Amino acid sequence: MKIFFAGKGFAGLRNILIEKINDENKRIKKKEKLELLFQDHSKDLESQLEDVSVLIPTMEKIDKKVIKSGNKLRLIQQFGVGLEGVNIDYSTDRKIYVANAAGTNGITVAESVIFLMLAFT
Repeated sequence: MKIFFAGKGFAGLRNILIEKINDENKRIKKKEKLELLFQDHSKDLESQLEDVSVLIPTMEKIDKKVIKSGNKLRLIQQFGVGLEGVNIDYSTDRKIYVANAAGTNGITVAESVIFLMLAFT
């Protein structure tokens, strides 16, 4: 299964993710291994999505043209809650699931708000 990271977000995690996926591939006995791919910004996004099953936008715009180019696309998974850049209607029409990670950073956001309030007093 190919998992594709679009955009430039989470660049610092790239090596960690690759290491974890390699460990997982050694552990699982499935025929199909997990493969992480990262966007080459010198090429169009659409030209890089062949045989990709999971697309992680990391704030990249995912429009109809991008979705159409993913011939095996089954899931668009956004880190965080922001799905405004994803064409959800077209994804649904193509039977592609769209998901986000709502509520996963609630404590961090609350702490940041408190710290900002303290900074302004």
